[in-house]
Amino acid sequence: MMSGIFWRTCLVAATLVVSPLAQAETLQLLVVDIARNGIQQLVPGFEKLYHHQVVIQSAPASLLLQRLEAGERADIVILDAVSLDRLEAQKKLRYLETAELGRAGLGVAVKAGGTLPAVFTEDEFKTSLTAARSIAYAESETGSAAQFHIALSRLKLASQTATKLRPLARPDMVERALASGEIDLAVGWANEFVSRPGIVLAGFLPHSLQKWLVVRAARLSDGEPARAFIDHIADDDNLKLFTRSGFR
Repeated sequence: MMSGIFWRTCLVAATLVVSPLAQAETLQLLVVDIARNGIQQLVPGFEKLYHHQVVIQSAPASLLLQRLEAGERADIVILDAVSLDRLEAQKKLRYLETAELGRAGLGVAVKAGGTLPAVFTEDEFKTSLTAARSIAYAESETGSAAQFHIALSRLKLASQTATKLRPLARPDMVERALASGEIDLAVGWANEFVSRPGIVLAGFLPHSLQKWLVVRAARLSDGEPARAFIDHIADDDNLKLFTRSGFR
């Protein structure tokens, strides 16, 4: 009699242990590049808690927008709010719910170990740009590159800095050039400069020169994994973890 009870108890316990794994699914995410690092911070906790696997595909905003307009889909899309609203208005995308993650802004980075330039006011930023021998930015990040040129015009530095500018193809190329000492200063999305070897974020651009992008997660799938992921990233502690990747 005891052996029968013991067997049934073990069987129930085993079922409880393996059932989450038996229901495990793969969650597909399309993520704008500027949010990739922050989302990657949240994935391990989600996978451990819910036993679902997360697959992330990331791309610059302009390319991701083109892919979505062409009909590509995922369970979750993480993109700036303006682009999501545009896709919905054009009936190119239908999402079931959204969660706001944070605001991305432009920042200034320098090689680690040196003196951080002051950039918090227009005068400070202008002085730092004038003192720099070379200034890099990523051409692929069209939003940040365009805003940087607008800032230069507002500061009346466009002609003065023309010979200093070093447009590079991608953010990772900017980071490597900065870390090696090839360039003095870089301007781009602040989160691209956080937790990168050899470089440090000096600060955000002044508010008057800033371009803030609200980043949202949009759920396209009605499946349980997608609903769970939105709940997970909307948790207060997880939002704080996300913002530490260079968001406000």
